[in-house]
Amino acid sequence: MMAVPVHYRRDVIMLPDFLIDIQIETEVLPYSLAAATSKGVLWQATQDNFLLEVPEVCRYLVKDGRRIVIDAAPDADSEKVVRFLRMTPLAALLYQRSIPTFHAAAAVKPDTEGCVLLAGDSITGKSVLLSALLQRGWWLLSDDLSIVDLDNNGQFMVYPTFPEVILWQDAVENLELKVTLPLPFRFIPLIRNILIFI
Repeated sequence: MMAVPVHYRRDVIMLPDFLIDIQIETEVLPYSLAAATSKGVLWQATQDNFLLEVPEVCRYLVKDGRRIVIDAAPDADSEKVVRFLRMTPLAALLYQRSIPTFHAAAAVKPDTEGCVLLAGDSITGKSVLLSALLQRGWWLLSDDLSIVDLDNNGQFMVYPTFPEVILWQDAVENLELKVTLPLPFRFIPLIRNILIFI
């Protein structure tokens, strides 16, 4: 195990507070899991481990719902490594902990007691719809990954996650979003033809 670079620390990654016990480490990872019981094109799993490869970015190993091990590609952008960690590897960790997680955006209308989940397949417009709601005064809870649990009264609740929304360039133009939006909206280039605002 190597020392964790500052840009991979849990406070920089902005994991929700209830995940304070997660260990984030860096080390060289294998290209396959011994005794994998499930496999996809870029992932493999056993009962307690999940290995994901994001080509030219990173390999992630999620272990026992407690550890995420990062093996970044030599020239990988640390922002990309962190952004991908917040998606499938985090969902796998939550699954290992039996915490319900949805591939969905979530927003709440001010002065209401509930929120909406905008679920759907990738590139179907969840983030675009979320952005339109935010332009109309709704508050962001999450984009892409919504963590749902029960509160002390047995009511469903959605944990706020990362203060960012990822949009394709054409969506930014169609929504007429401006780079000069006041904080907390700030545009940051993420990957080719995608912007995020936080």
